[in-house]
Amino acid sequence: MVASQLAEWVPMLLMVLESDNAVGELEEQLAECARLAERQVNARYFGNRAPTREECGEEVEVDGCGRPITRAMLLGQQKHAVALQCAQEVLEQLWPAPFSIEQRYRYYPNAKVLETVSREEEARLIAQDCTGELWRTIKPDIVLHADRSSLRKSVLTLEAQISLNGRFQRGLL
Repeated sequence: MVASQLAEWVPMLLMVLESDNAVGELEEQLAECARLAERQVNARYFGNRAPTREECGEEVEVDGCGRPITRAMLLGQQKHAVALQCAQEVLEQLWPAPFSIEQRYRYYPNAKVLETVSREEEARLIAQDCTGELWRTIKPDIVLHADRSSLRKSVLTLEAQISLNGRFQRGLL
């Protein structure tokens, strides 16, 4: 199974690797997006410094279920949004094939079927407080596709880990 999946990805990976250091350049640009988000959001609230552990741990809001939201959680959400906007701009310049940003997928393991969940369906379920319907779905930050005919197939899947290490983490979907 893994060998057949790798065989499907080889043409796209070869295309990406044709240019000298294309993957390294893409990774470096995405890492710079994470660093940019870190700097911009911290500057907005703290000047030219990172927040302290105490500032991060401060409870600043309560969510709809009554759970506390810390400053670190809010900063993380804002940094995530800035980094993904930057990543979209980078990918539009450097990635020759289609890509998805924060596309939710539902996988049926017994049938081995992967389907996309539309943004409208996701928003409707969240608004109706039916988030249980989103259980067993995944929502990677960035999915790089080989071509338009297979938007449910990933060449590379990236998860932003901005607050931890200023990098994007790779994976396969």
